[in-house]
Amino acid sequence: MNTMSNIKNILLNSCKNEKVFYFSNPGNAGDSIIALGTFDYFNHIGLDYELISEITPDIKDSIVIYGGGGYLNSYYFVPDLLNEIKEKAKKLILLPQTTVGFEDFLSSLGENVIIFCREETSYAHVKEHALSAEVHLSHDMAFYIEISKYQQLKDYNTFNLIKRSAIKNKRDSVRIKHIWRMIRHKLSYESKASNHTLNAFRKDVESMGWDLDFPNIDISRSFAFTTQSEYKIRASACNFIQFIDKFDIVNTDRLHVAITAALLGKNVNFYSNSYFKCEAIYNQSLKENYKNVTWKGQEKPIIK
Repeated sequence: MNTMSNIKNILLNSCKNEKVFYFSNPGNAGDSIIALGTFDYFNHIGLDYELISEITPDIKDSIVIYGGGGYLNSYYFVPDLLNEIKEKAKKLILLPQTTVGFEDFLSSLGENVIIFCREETSYAHVKEHALSAEVHLSHDMAFYIEISKYQQLKDYNTFNLIKRSAIKNKRDSVRIKHIWRMIRHKLSYESKASNHTLNAFRKDVESMGWDLDFPNIDISRSFAFTTQSEYKIRASACNFIQFIDKFDIVNTDRLHVAITAALLGKNVNFYSNSYFKCEAIYNQSLKENYKNVTWKGQEKPIIK
């Protein structure tokens, strides 16, 4: 097994005396969880940065750190964005991610690119094809969340979300339709499910395609507020954390539901997604460090 890199030293040495921009990976509430862990980690190590959600002329001759996640796989890839960043920025740092395919893109990366991978399969793939880039193995950024800070935090409760949406612009507040979706899905699930068990299985292309015959809520979609601003990221992640914290047992094939539940000390039954991601990260980061997580693999969930 490859040794995990010291991400702190690599980031601080790469960004010393440089202007640093952090570009959060767009996506669902799981991506907000990744970004929240990134905020906490940057603050912990004393890394100064500016959050951006679009490319601006300011990135020229600066360091751009692009958020971790699944931006280098067959389902969610943003090659045009990353190509533009790597051409304009002094250095591009890609935080821990999963990679499937895109060998041509990887081979185009130069010495001004640092890539962190969050599991062995991606690490081997990137090392094989990104011959000029600097490649490291590290944990998913969600593991760096200081979880106790958010369990009782009231700043992003429903009342405050609605109140802020009435007085702030769309960028700095959560849209009413997203708040309403979250409320509706929560109430629907809670009216049908056990008070102690959360079933949070995905319903998209990454699912195993199981016919779920039990109450289920795909909270990664239900709690997605976009990652366009720090407020939206924190609001999404905080509500995500607090909803999971209501339950004792969590059954899921969503990576960041499993990680968040593990951090909260829940009993987690973790199932496979449609490709290697969940199992690889379970083996890399969860198996030895979180004994409250049980790997269920491709076994169809039977939940009573």
